[in-house]
Amino acid sequence: MSVGVDASEGDDAGELRAFLEHVRDIVVTLDPEYRVVRASRSAERFFGAPGGSFLEAVHLDDLGVAQSALESALDPRARCEWRLVDADGDEVPFGWSLCQGAKGGRRFAIGRDLSERLESERRLRNAQRMEAIARLTGGIAHDFNNILAVIVGNVELLLEHFADDPQSVSEAALISQAADRGVQLVARLVAYSQRQDLASAVSSVPELFARLKPRLAEVLGKAIALEVEVAPDAWRVDVDGEQLESVVLDVASNAVGAMPEGGRFTVRASNVTLGFERRDFERLGVIGGAGERVPGDYVLLAFTDDGIGMSPEVLASAFEPFFTTKGVGRGSGLGLAMLLGFVRQSGGMVGVRTRQRGVERGTTINLLFPRAGSDLMGASPAAPSPAPEPRPAVAPVASRSDREPAPARILVVDDEELVRAQVDAMLRRMGYEVRSVETAREAMALLEEGERFDLLFTDVLMPGDMSGPELVAAARGIVPALRVLYTSGYTAELLSQRSGREVEADRLLTKPYRKQELKEKIEAALAARR
Repeated sequence: MSVGVDASEGDDAGELRAFLEHVRDIVVTLDPEYRVVRASRSAERFFGAPGGSFLEAVHLDDLGVAQSALESALDPRARCEWRLVDADGDEVPFGWSLCQGAKGGRRFAIGRDLSERLESERRLRNAQRMEAIARLTGGIAHDFNNILAVIVGNVELLLEHFADDPQSVSEAALISQAADRGVQLVARLVAYSQRQDLASAVSSVPELFARLKPRLAEVLGKAIALEVEVAPDAWRVDVDGEQLESVVLDVASNAVGAMPEGGRFTVRASNVTLGFERRDFERLGVIGGAGERVPGDYVLLAFTDDGIGMSPEVLASAFEPFFTTKGVGRGSGLGLAMLLGFVRQSGGMVGVRTRQRGVERGTTINLLFPRAGSDLMGASPAAPSPAPEPRPAVAPVASRSDREPAPARILVVDDEELVRAQVDAMLRRMGYEVRSVETAREAMALLEEGERFDLLFTDVLMPGDMSGPELVAAARGIVPALRVLYTSGYTAELLSQRSGREVEADRLLTKPYRKQELKEKIEAALAARR
């Protein structure tokens, strides 16, 4: 396309021609009929040769806005936006500055491509929305864990009570199965909120996929061909192997739904080093804003199907909890949400590339995990997780049944009345002497009055001016040797953040729990040294 500058325009023609050849913005001169008289090289994809109509390249839905703005182009400070459509049908948003020429009714328009800015704003809004949802789901998970703790615990008591009644046992077992599904659902919500307790360990990626390959083939079925390409020199990663395996199988399950008539599912694992260039992250479709794009050494796990792909609308919501394109009852909509939460909590990133047409039709899910032991550029290296203390062995006392008396006295502190009553009943059936109170102040009053307990079993976050860890500190001022077991619907990591004091994972029993888990934790806590 000619830039429309000739020598008759004076000595500055060469400089103007060079400017129009190289400027990134669209610069056009229009005659009174809005035909293009002169244009920059960057405008070629939209207007072709000079003489064409400017308005013909304007998106149909924006035509009224563009025409109205051009007709009133009197204020050079005026700004407006509309889209242009190129010869391939691609829509590009532009921000325009307009003004009128000194003579001949000409108008000048300068358009700046807004694609990157709008995409950045969209990513920021999406990141903020997902962070808000994560906080909400974390809170919901805590409340549901309290409810499930009561259901799970009392179902076990019913199963014991009606052990000789097969019909009652069968009915109670159905409640137990439903509660188990609720526990799994809440676990996925916690994973999305990036607050689950992860058992991270340095893992070999080739070994991981050697174990997973048969299970992947089983999930995919015979109609889908499986290809696994793992670089033999793939770096090791510091992740929770069990959670990673669950995530990989979930991705494969989603691929099955995208290829109802069969196809190909490819798994690739390779080493990548990402710098500070934005295009490095865009190439992988990394989700999130600039603050979540951390340069460094990563292991890239890429999962590609040749299925139906995702529309822009589906992609925008794919990682939100409870969003699903499956039919009613065929999915919880938490698979990708859990994936995103797990990968981010592991220090990694998630990317998506998808197309609905053409030879590259299909979807690629990219999971990026930091190289084990590497310091990510621009980020403070995470402190190594302290090695978990060995679980104290239960003291070698003579075995006893759940119903035999035990000398231990337990003080239970929980503000949830139903949870408190259920725990009280379970502990009494195990033979313990139990006192149950609602608040930390009530617990302190008992200790100050001289009552002695072998174990304090307390919730961590409670209403009032004293949390569980604060109660423990005050109680040990009276009884230094008092043993402690915490309980909560939150994980140890989140509890430490919210309570302001460290809550050791090995001294925490996360709700909901079964009677056997409670029994083992209580015995371990009683056997542990202060």
